[in-house]
Amino acid sequence: MIKNYIALTISICFTIVGIFILSKNGFDKVGVGSTLFFLTCSGIGLYSIYIQSKNRKLLNSYQTEIQIELGKKIPVSQVKFYTGTIILLIVALSCYLFKEKNFLMYLISIFLFFLVLVLLIGKQANILGTDYIRFEKNGITRGNKNGSYFIDWKNISPNSILGEFNSNPAIFIQAINYDRLLNSIEATNSSDKKKIQKKLEQAMVWNGCNVIILGESFGLNTTLLWKYIIERIVSNSDDNSIPQF
Repeated sequence: MIKNYIALTISICFTIVGIFILSKNGFDKVGVGSTLFFLTCSGIGLYSIYIQSKNRKLLNSYQTEIQIELGKKIPVSQVKFYTGTIILLIVALSCYLFKEKNFLMYLISIFLFFLVLVLLIGKQANILGTDYIRFEKNGITRGNKNGSYFIDWKNISPNSILGEFNSNPAIFIQAINYDRLLNSIEATNSSDKKKIQKKLEQAMVWNGCNVIILGESFGLNTTLLWKYIIERIVSNSDDNSIPQF
């Protein structure tokens, strides 16, 4: 949390300096590029701190209500996708304005512009942004247009936790029986099934868990979602081995 405040303070300071320089020297490509970049960083930092603070308050509150409709697919938030694309576009523009001063920045800007184009084409072609989450009576289904996997409430380990992933609140779920999780994979073909299996394996290697859920990516508050999951685990548990807050 402290590092986020430090990063935010630095970004705001550079933004203020950039605005001051522009007010004195008039329009300058490098000045505009720097100001845009650090202004974007400031916005991201403020949003991140806001989400973290909100989730901490909810964690310590008695509020547990979250509207979940069983059996309904909850797609990844379109707002998140397009917001991220716009941020990439702003960063690309900021780098492009440095092209006369630094050729490397010019190359970075070209790469980012190309990446934005690929993301938009992929979205329109229904290749990207097809992830969804679905809550069932017996557990959770995660998937996309190529396949899915299911983890039932009784297969969620007590080692599962509420934590942070890239400074964003996230739920880290570990399966008690990994083979059971693998056997739940449903895919359109064997190649897609292997991709899902590899994704689960990589999550375990990189993050120490099988499944990561970022509630905000699906338009859900992560802390309230975690409380909901805890309630479902408790109601389906045969003993008292449940994850801790």
